[in-house]
Amino acid sequence: MRSKFTRARVAASALAIVASLVVLAPAASQPSAATKTKPLCLGKRATIVGTGAADLLVGTRRADVIVALGGRDTIKGAGGNDRVCAGGGDDQVEGGSGADAVDGGPGFDTCRTTETRRGCEETRPALPSGGVIAPGEYVTDIFQPALALRIPAGWHVEHRETLYTFDLGFGRQQIGEPAPIVLTFDSLASSQSIDETIARLTSVAGVTASAPGPATVGGASGKQVFLEVTEDNVVFPGMAEHYNAGKGTPIRFTAVNVVGRTATIAVAGETELDPFLPKADELLQTVVWRR
Repeated sequence: MRSKFTRARVAASALAIVASLVVLAPAASQPSAATKTKPLCLGKRATIVGTGAADLLVGTRRADVIVALGGRDTIKGAGGNDRVCAGGGDDQVEGGSGADAVDGGPGFDTCRTTETRRGCEETRPALPSGGVIAPGEYVTDIFQPALALRIPAGWHVEHRETLYTFDLGFGRQQIGEPAPIVLTFDSLASSQSIDETIARLTSVAGVTASAPGPATVGGASGKQVFLEVTEDNVVFPGMAEHYNAGKGTPIRFTAVNVVGRTATIAVAGETELDPFLPKADELLQTVVWRR
């Protein structure tokens, strides 16, 4: 049998616990000092905060509130209904799955897969990394100088986009077969002038070249030249990804000045060029050089 003293101690302890819960409950509902200092994004406190530098910020499967602050940031929302404030700088924002809201903030911001957005200067899809391209308008995310272009039906990605080059092919019937025509954008030697670029391409051994003529791509002016390769495996210096061509390949090189940098556009035919040039020019007429 328990003593009265034991019962009294138990009762007193229970009262003390209840009293402590009553005292602590209001304090637990208050936000911490650390939470109070986190910035707001679209009315909510941030769960992920960047720095003033260029950050890669990746969300979770839950609903995140991401504040990137300054710098040229890359932000990936992942899952959940996210809120993203990109802050200053030219940022890249991908909302991911969920109903996402984005405020791009100052700078030239690219926002994709987001349901609600403001302050986003670019919302068009990026150029695919491979395969057949659905007709539509696309922008480059990696290649510099950046550009937008409208791609008609029949084109595919021949070689994916890099900082200095990308290739588009037209008219290929089956995977693995060579494309009848390949359109290449290249900027490896962008510091060279237009005249230096044309001279470099036409002075290669194993080619015959026409006289240069005026050309314009996307409002950028320059020069173009027609070449025919007369020897096997001719390599063109100053082009990315070891650009080469076999005997009998016809090529049109165009060099244009894009805000002080030279971009080179090559149109190469598998065996002939003239039947396919209208297709290449149809695409090139849609080019808009981005900032």
